[in-house]
Parts: sequence; structure tokens; C-alpha cells
Amino acid sequence: MRQIRQGVFETNSSSTHSITIYSARDRYIYPTYIPPIEFGEFGWEQNSYPHFTDKLSYVITMLASKNDINEIEDFLKLKEFHWLKDAVMSHCGQEIEVKTQASDYAPLGYVDHLAIDVLDEFLVPDEGQFKINVLEFVFNEKYAFETDNDNR
Repeated sequence: MRQIRQGVFETNSSSTHSITIYSARDRYIYPTYIPPIEFGEFGWEQNSYPHFTDKLSYVITMLASKNDINEIEDFLKLKEFHWLKDAVMSHCGQEIEVKTQASDYAPLGYVDHLAIDVLDEFLVPDEGQFKINVLEFVFNEKYAFETDNDNR
């Protein structure tokens, strides 16, 4: 089937998100303090995110985006958020507090639609495996994630 649109502005999304694995950094961290984690905006900017707080922000923003959640009250009820909180508490004895963005457009952040599946191997539907995977991604220094685009 072919669709022709006239008088409509269109663009090809060119963002890319990827997981980076630094095999030489295979080391877990155990933070003694976790600041409130803000939902982020992860589009087509060129950036590297190796810090555990950035990775936590990416995870919560990804969970909200994948589940099409726009209200903080709904997010706080999400079973995967409770799994995340339990996993972090068991790993380092710290509670996760999340805070919305100051943006009316995306108070629970934004992940570009082409990157929505980047964490699929980590964010699995099995609670036990989810917790193992999330701890590996967030607290193992060998993992980072990158955002970029092909407009350069």
C-alpha cells in the first residue's frame, strides 16, 4: 500500500540511543546516597550517560514511556517501579524518590520513539530477572548509554 500526503510537513527521525559496554570497567558501585531522580528527556542530543543517576533517570523515563503513563500517580503504582525500588533497596539500602520535570509538555520525561526498545533486554516481564538486569545496568560501571543523531 502506498500513502501520499500533500501539504504535510514530514521529517525522518534520526535519533539513536545505544548501550555501551566497557568490559574493563566490570565493577559494581554501592552508593550511600541517591538524590531524587528526575524524569529525563532523551531525544537526539549527542551525549554519554555513564553515571548511575543518569541510568536511573533513563530507566524510569523509559518505564513511563513504554507504559504510556503521563501522570505521576499512575507511575508510582506501576509494578515495574516497585520492582526497581525493591532492587535498589536490596542492592545499596537506599530508597528511590522520583520527581517530575518542570515541563508541562512532558512532566514524566521523554524517550524518542525510535529508542523505546533500547532497554528491552533489561526491562523484562519477569520480576526476578527484571531486578537482576536493572541492577546490572544501573550499578555496574561497565554500562553506559549514549544518545546521538545522524544529522552531523
